[in-house]
Amino acid sequence: MLINEYFGPTIQGEGVHAGQRVGFIRLADCNLACSWCDTPYSWDWERFDKTVERRDVSVLELTEIIRSWKVKRVIITGGEPLIQQPGLIELFRLNADINFDIETNGTIAPKEELAAWTDMFCVSPKLAHSGDIEKKRLKQASLEAFSNLAYESIAFFKFVIEKLEDLDEVDSIVKEYAIDKTAVWIMFEGKDAQTQLERMRTLSEGVIARGYNISPRLHVLTWDTKRGV
Repeated sequence: MLINEYFGPTIQGEGVHAGQRVGFIRLADCNLACSWCDTPYSWDWERFDKTVERRDVSVLELTEIIRSWKVKRVIITGGEPLIQQPGLIELFRLNADINFDIETNGTIAPKEELAAWTDMFCVSPKLAHSGDIEKKRLKQASLEAFSNLAYESIAFFKFVIEKLEDLDEVDSIVKEYAIDKTAVWIMFEGKDAQTQLERMRTLSEGVIARGYNISPRLHVLTWDTKRGV
């Protein structure tokens, strides 16, 4: 599999499993190019050296790494992990006693076999402020598939906002794809702890009033901009 980095044990900073002790495997490459991405080193080969940031790691080697962490949950993130579904299926089969979460931008539907092996999908559709054009960032078939998985409690949606007006776009997506509102989490854009705290303090009441959950970024609040934690 094409890997950008892996680290653990650490904590999951976001979403429904925030605070849990986990390990992280970050896959390389992405099919989007979000302007505010906090991990551009996993896919932006114009700004970062691909020969340094992307390497081929076998599933067996990844299994050894996972075992060394002694954790019950592993987060697969990116980049966009669903580009590499065959490798993920093999990895999950070899580690059937581990709970695997996949963080995805929601543009690629999971294969049925992968969904069966996955404990939770964290689906993060991108809004207009990401800079990606709509036809690239919002794919009907895949979003409907993830919406169905959310009703089965094996997926939730996480939207990144910069201002309260972004919630109008969230509302539109939630309505169009019949997403269970209780499975929607709002996270505030911000790569550093100060920005996170400022936006949490100024935007949280408005998010709550709309009926959505709020996701912290505990790793940012704890380690600020440090990489690999």
